[in-house]
Amino acid sequence: MMYDTWREILRGFNTAQCSVLDARTFLVVLTSLLTVFYFKKKYNGRPVPSRGGWIPWLGCAIQFGKGPLQYIGKMRDELGPVFSLKVAGENLTFISDVEDFHHFFHSKSTSFQMAVQQPVQKLGCVSEELFFRAHTKLHDQVKSFLSPRNIKDLTSTLSQQLNKTMNEYTFSSDNEDLMNTVQHIMYKSILNTLWGDNNPFTTSHATYEDFIKKFKKFDGDFEYGAKLPSMLLPKWIAARSYLLNRMKITVNMLKDQSVTSKQSLTDALWEVMGSKEKNVHGFAMLLMFASLANAIPASCWTLIFVLTNKPIFERLMTEINDVLKDKTAEDFYLTDEDLQKMKYLRYCVYETLRLRCEGAIARRVINPINIKGYTIPAGHMLMISPYWIHRDPRYFDNPHVFNPDRWEHLSLDMKAFVAFGGGRYMCPGRWFGIMGMQSFVAMFLYKFKCTALSQPPKPSTKHIIGVQHPESQFLISYDRR
Repeated sequence: MMYDTWREILRGFNTAQCSVLDARTFLVVLTSLLTVFYFKKKYNGRPVPSRGGWIPWLGCAIQFGKGPLQYIGKMRDELGPVFSLKVAGENLTFISDVEDFHHFFHSKSTSFQMAVQQPVQKLGCVSEELFFRAHTKLHDQVKSFLSPRNIKDLTSTLSQQLNKTMNEYTFSSDNEDLMNTVQHIMYKSILNTLWGDNNPFTTSHATYEDFIKKFKKFDGDFEYGAKLPSMLLPKWIAARSYLLNRMKITVNMLKDQSVTSKQSLTDALWEVMGSKEKNVHGFAMLLMFASLANAIPASCWTLIFVLTNKPIFERLMTEINDVLKDKTAEDFYLTDEDLQKMKYLRYCVYETLRLRCEGAIARRVINPINIKGYTIPAGHMLMISPYWIHRDPRYFDNPHVFNPDRWEHLSLDMKAFVAFGGGRYMCPGRWFGIMGMQSFVAMFLYKFKCTALSQPPKPSTKHIIGVQHPESQFLISYDRR
């Protein structure tokens, strides 16, 4: 009897104890699962829709390389607004909704500098240590030097250089390739504006022609130069060496003097890196490249769009003639006030920059980042395609049509216009580039009567970095006015 009683008491005690333990165990397990789920969702959410290939490292590099711009657009349509491409060892993760761009431009989990350091090292022979030590200060110094306040002075300087070069330029035939003409005039004018009349690139006709040849090679293959082993690109390496050596002569020559009475771009370089730094010319060469590589083809495209659209051409010529009619040929130059008066010209330039912009811009992901429920791992390249964003009908009506009038109601500050990037490291020379395009187009159309002899060429889809060049020649006949 007593035994049975104690057995029931112990059984009840054990049952109660087990119930308490089961409850505690359940709560611990539930809390653990919720914690794991939270962090998994935050840092290891849904995998990004991706496209690779049979060979893991190569991925879809072959398909991508055949036409990167079109391939990006195709993958966006197939995979959605967030997608990743495995290309030659890199994971390129694209985002295409403007509401997600803050992750790209402003997140502490992405880095502009980490994205560009290695290409900068290969393009300009700038060491990793020097890049991270000087880049931010140099960016801010150049931004200040080329600010809207200083652009007013540079406008008259550049327009005088353009006037001189246009007056000296000799057309080689009755049928000129427009891109070749724009290059010959603008390269020299910009070089002389930023680096002085005595720079070793333009001191004689022979040296200038040699520069053009080397620069075209460097510009044409720079994407390959930034990625491929040097042994595969001997001609590109030779062009790079030529430009670096010439720029070294330039910066040393200008070290103790200014291009003008005010601070020069060379002064800004020495101020950031110090007078004892031996590789100032590497950064200087990259600045020269940046000042020429995009503004020249963009100016060419502006002329192509205008010359092949009669109503736009006639309206623009009326505006240019009204503003410049009192200029004398002997002392012809533009002022900032002149450019401000040519509103339609400004809209034509903006519209060109919308349609002929970079194929892609990048940031390196340094910490996992969640976008639309997808987690982009550290190490990926986070990408935006200005080329496709500017053709998205959600942001631009009839996006494939060249329509300068749309800028009556739009602004360069709109989130969907990313021709100059954005965030902390937005292009520091954007105002100089816009001013140069406006000045060249206005003066060229005012000085030369042009007749288009070709249909508008297609943009080359060979590269995704920088403004696309025309795929074929655009022939023009010229007469001086």
